[in-house]
Amino acid sequence: MAKDLTQEWRDGTMQKARGAMTRDQKIITWTEMLRERMHKDVRQITSWQVRQAIQLDMGKYKWLDKAYRTLPSEGEWGGDDVTAFLKTEIRIPPSYAGKPVVLDLMVGGDSMLSIDGKPYHGLDPFHTEILLTEKAKSGRKYKLEIEAYAKHQVDPSEVHTIRRAQMAVVDRDIEQFYWDVRIAFEVGNTEAVSDDLRDFIFTRIEEALYCLDPYESDEAKFKSAMKKSRNKLKRTLYQSDRFSHPGFMGCVGQSHLDIVFLWPYREFIRKAGRTHATQLRLMEEFKEFRFAQSQVTTYKDMKRWYPSLYSQIKKFVKQGRWEIIGAMYVEPDCHLISGESFVRQILYGMQFFQKEFGVTPRTCWLPDNFGMPHTLPQILKRSD
Repeated sequence: MAKDLTQEWRDGTMQKARGAMTRDQKIITWTEMLRERMHKDVRQITSWQVRQAIQLDMGKYKWLDKAYRTLPSEGEWGGDDVTAFLKTEIRIPPSYAGKPVVLDLMVGGDSMLSIDGKPYHGLDPFHTEILLTEKAKSGRKYKLEIEAYAKHQVDPSEVHTIRRAQMAVVDRDIEQFYWDVRIAFEVGNTEAVSDDLRDFIFTRIEEALYCLDPYESDEAKFKSAMKKSRNKLKRTLYQSDRFSHPGFMGCVGQSHLDIVFLWPYREFIRKAGRTHATQLRLMEEFKEFRFAQSQVTTYKDMKRWYPSLYSQIKKFVKQGRWEIIGAMYVEPDCHLISGESFVRQILYGMQFFQKEFGVTPRTCWLPDNFGMPHTLPQILKRSD
């Protein structure tokens, strides 16, 4: 005889794991509450139109919908190998005037956001918040268009809903404190950190957060307490002697894009567009950010299919902030090809980069190869 619902509920309740909140859980809860307070005056983005298709090649589609249709609230899009085109329009309200405004979009899949007809930013589970403008203008209209591919490695489902679509004013003070805490917490959780150093980092985070009541409803009081918390975290953790070591470390962003591996070549091109659009926005927002990209074929595809992004890349190359690395036409297999093939990879790569950008790459970039031939150093030396 099957158990009744009451007994099932009792059994589940009695067997549920119980325990005090761990230090990790406490810090995570605090940081998530900070994140929620980061966005002010949140406005929902609605009235989405959708049209679905199967991509046959770049710029060629087999349309599943004859025309755009209204996507209902909680309406689904997607399917096996489906690309959805979503569009709507937003207007900046008067209360946003002069303030930094972000879009917070989680539409599912792997997507390119275009604004006013131009590719602007990639969207995926890792990239959901996009800076729209640093100083908003009241009444300004923006046309939002999203080309969304149903597949993504992190999101295995191929049928999606728009989980979140909103715009908001971002509070820069809370944002900076959130990342101060978040980065320290992430560092403390890395495998390379010893137990005593982890305890030191987490203790300093806790002590700083104790200065702050995350439930404080008075914004002025909350911001005043947050300033004290941030100063304490900076003094006791970021300026601590525990991290004082001589030397210089430079960090440069880089994207290893497989040309054909988990996707057809046409999807590699779209992925390159999404990836580079995102990096360009980061370079605009953070002046100290540097990025590096290899492979001639990536640049040639960008030039053909995303000319507006390609012109932005050329601008940052000229500024010295976008570094061209690798010199090779593609990142080749290093076991099967001949010495002549290596030479021509480098020859044609050098010629393209010198002609298009006026630069000669000085770095051999082969990050995803499982062994190298013994002749490679000689080839690289002769190519110098």
